[in-house]
Amino acid sequence: MRLLVIGAGMVGAHVVRAAAESGWEVAALDRSPAALEHVRPWASAGTLHVDIADRTALNDAIHRFSPDTVVHTASRIPAEDTASATEASAQVRAYAQATASVAHATASAEVRRVVLTSSLAVYDLRSTSGPLTETLPPRPRSVYGRGKHAEELVAVRLLGSTSTSLAVLRLVGTYGPGRGGGKLHRSLRRLCEEARLATAAGRPVHVPEDFHGREYLHASDAARAVLSASDPRQPDGVFNIATGHVITASDLAAALTSAGYPATASFTGGAATCPLLDTARSERLLGFRARIGLADGIADLLSTPRSDTLAGPAEDGGKNNERLMP
Repeated sequence: MRLLVIGAGMVGAHVVRAAAESGWEVAALDRSPAALEHVRPWASAGTLHVDIADRTALNDAIHRFSPDTVVHTASRIPAEDTASATEASAQVRAYAQATASVAHATASAEVRRVVLTSSLAVYDLRSTSGPLTETLPPRPRSVYGRGKHAEELVAVRLLGSTSTSLAVLRLVGTYGPGRGGGKLHRSLRRLCEEARLATAAGRPVHVPEDFHGREYLHASDAARAVLSASDPRQPDGVFNIATGHVITASDLAAALTSAGYPATASFTGGAATCPLLDTARSERLLGFRARIGLADGIADLLSTPRSDTLAGPAEDGGKNNERLMP
């Protein structure tokens, strides 16, 4: 079958590689030539240099490739701490408009299935106790969460009356080798760099409590979930994609120490714990269960240079003081 992956960032790149290794005829589409160059070895059907904001170019690309399934992973992580109300609204509109372009093009080309990668940020993580099921009404608090919710609404509205089926995957914080990635990934990257420097200096690295109380999903596991959902024979709907385990700062310190980088952690109660996502639906219908534990995932991240695109067991930079957002 033919698969088009829109967005060659961290998750998208892992999907391209996993699809190629699973026998899909896969192409990657991105506006960044550098991102496309990194996935070229696995994009058996080629790469497409297209900005999804250009509706005509996107429509032409999808019609030309004629995929069975389109995976839409492209999105930017907004600067939450600097966005004014006007800027935030513009960012949310940009999310919706880009997804509308994808939906119109896929429906026009009679693509059999679309998989949209969304986020746990669509849930109200501050006032809702877990585990969170897919039936809970979305109540996003962040600009990013509002943008992902807008994507979901647009995709459902535009594809609901067509022959194109839709799967929405709500991912927890994802990390791993590769370009791009969200705040969790960037913060883990910085922590790994600090661990290397601290170990070289003969001292342990300290894990801040910002890392406490979260789920950590390796990008290779995220890619497996996307590939499972990409089969046009799979059911429609929303699926939580998570690990089922909330990680503490001490767990992360132990994973770093196990990888050869001594670490310490302390927790004073200043960081909120995110509720677990209920994964029963994705386990039952998609057959998905995360395989890569934290120790293996962190060892994988530490073993690959920042510039490497993909490795794996078996878009924008951030400030050094950036706090993790749920």
